[in-house]
Amino acid sequence: MEQVQKRPIWLLFFLIVLSSNVVLYQTQLRNIVLTEETKQVVIGSLIDLVIVLPACWMLYQRKLAIKTAIFLGAFGCLLARFLIPNTYLAPFEWFTIVGLSAEVFLLLFELSLVLICIKYLPNMLRDIKQQKLPIPFLIQKSAPSIAQKYTIVQVFLTEMLVGYYAIFSWRQRAREGITLHKKSGYIAIQLMMIHGIVIETIGIHWWLHGQSMWLSLILLAFNIYSVLFLLADLQATRLNPIYHTKDMLYLSLGLMKKVEVPFHQIDQINMSIGEVSKKQKKEIFYLVANDFIQPEPDFYLILKEPVIATLFLGKKKQYTKIAIRSDDARQLQEIIEQRMSDVNQSR
Repeated sequence: MEQVQKRPIWLLFFLIVLSSNVVLYQTQLRNIVLTEETKQVVIGSLIDLVIVLPACWMLYQRKLAIKTAIFLGAFGCLLARFLIPNTYLAPFEWFTIVGLSAEVFLLLFELSLVLICIKYLPNMLRDIKQQKLPIPFLIQKSAPSIAQKYTIVQVFLTEMLVGYYAIFSWRQRAREGITLHKKSGYIAIQLMMIHGIVIETIGIHWWLHGQSMWLSLILLAFNIYSVLFLLADLQATRLNPIYHTKDMLYLSLGLMKKVEVPFHQIDQINMSIGEVSKKQKKEIFYLVANDFIQPEPDFYLILKEPVIATLFLGKKKQYTKIAIRSDDARQLQEIIEQRMSDVNQSR
């Protein structure tokens, strides 16, 4: 299956429709165009916010789904409630109530999925302890199958990993294997970012507290989470080098990137694919640790068919090329070539 590209024309339509409604109701133009009896214009705006905007957004994302349509339509009802003055919206009050009800229903449904995961958490932890795979690859598979595909569950599982690696993993020893970060400035960059956030918190929090207590608390909470996430990402990178079995290659870089590559899906290993444009870079899955000067990959895995990689917060994306830079490129290449040979012979 080929990767689909977003079409900016639909985003342009989205912004035009949204901005035109904002201008109509939130500027002096409404005094010229609208009267208390102008129902047709309000009906047109409700159609824009509940149907046209969700359709434009889904066409831009190239993802058409009933659940997404319901969620965006319900959000459009809420947006109408804040955007359109009550004077004009009053005859359609029932419409926004329906939207609010749909939004609450969806939130309760997704919350129930999280509660299902919490209920099965002891079983999930037991399954993880019994498996040999790295924890970032196990956490999603251990969740109840009914809940795995939902975004809110992916977010919940990601936050579980953040809590585990940031707080509970410091006595754990790293697995044996080829690492991706030791010959880079990745750890130094992570520590510098943590150091910068701590200084910013100390310097800005007290000043902002005198201006707005709530804003200062929100900033403090965000900064604390940022430090925990950076620590968790560092630990996940350090503790999870490249892992492989007879049939599968498991590649991960912290909590932000991971992918499972069947050896029989690897077509070839390229040391270089020439000059890469910005558009082409988006089609390549980069497993290259951050450095002060971004290095080139050691080699590229060219795949026969796309594999699904997992990005931040469980977002999925398909790739047919994987760029890798490791701390022992020759050994990794030999392992991959040997596994490819074994798999091809067995087939």
